[in-house]
Amino acid sequence: MELDLENISKKELLALLLTKQEESNIHIHRIDEQEVKLQKLAEKIEKQEEQEARFKSELAYKNHIIANLRRMLFGQKRERFKTEDSSQMKLPFEEYATEEEKADETPVKEVITYERKKSNHVGRKPLPEHLPEVIHVIEPEEYTKEYVKIGEERTEILEYTPANFFKLVIVRPKYALKNTTDDD
Repeated sequence: MELDLENISKKELLALLLTKQEESNIHIHRIDEQEVKLQKLAEKIEKQEEQEARFKSELAYKNHIIANLRRMLFGQKRERFKTEDSSQMKLPFEEYATEEEKADETPVKEVITYERKKSNHVGRKPLPEHLPEVIHVIEPEEYTKEYVKIGEERTEILEYTPANFFKLVIVRPKYALKNTTDDD
């Protein structure tokens, strides 16, 4: 709808101008609101980028620590405690050595002596005598009439049944032939 500006009265023209100005003010106000929103979003994005950079830095640091701990735990022995830093300068100690130290490079020999202490461990303490004994004799399966008993091995085991302790004594007799003669 086109208006003929030449045929419009002054009041209509002013009214038209005011409506257009109000519309433009509304648009300007909306644009200002959108610019404020954009600015807030830009600030929010900037904060998130800073936070992301901080998280990446922390992640890199923690990955470095994990790598060092893995190397210390699982690495070869010569590499476990290696803390060499490429940014660290190395000092040439040879320049600071005195002439006497440079001339005297004979290896130093030391005699190391020590005494081993013998263990006083005699075995397990005997079980108390007041405990009741259950004796279990294990006889050989072979025929033992031709043999004579020459000793026995005894094993005492502390056993437990509900509310009772007792000694289980396992006896294993030792036999030798009767007809053996000592020709030593």
